[in-house]
Amino acid sequence: IIFPVLGFGNAERAAQIKGKRNGLVVVDVTSVSGRAERYFFDAETWLLSRIEFEEQTPNGPLTVVTTYADYAIVGSVKMASTITMSNPIYSLTVKGTHQINQPLGDALFRPTE
Repeated sequence: IIFPVLGFGNAERAAQIKGKRNGLVVVDVTSVSGRAERYFFDAETWLLSRIEFEEQTPNGPLTVVTTYADYAIVGSVKMASTITMSNPIYSLTVKGTHQINQPLGDALFRPTE
């Protein structure tokens, strides 16, 4: 999800601001299915810094942390250029650039054989 916070406060996700900690605003979000997530926003820029949630596994709950960093302006929106998802088993970092309205060639939409 590119903008996970857009669903806050709708009928499917309830959000509650918990307070401020270490320069971050903490928001707890719960879906109608009961999944709880904790969002951390930079208190100065209001950019999303981190999301934490527990994933249920056969061996019990596993805490997953996704961090967002290296924000760059894309058009008129700031987008994270580095996203890291980690848990006690592994860590995955994706670094990228964003482009909007770039021309796409027809070959991109042809099925491969």
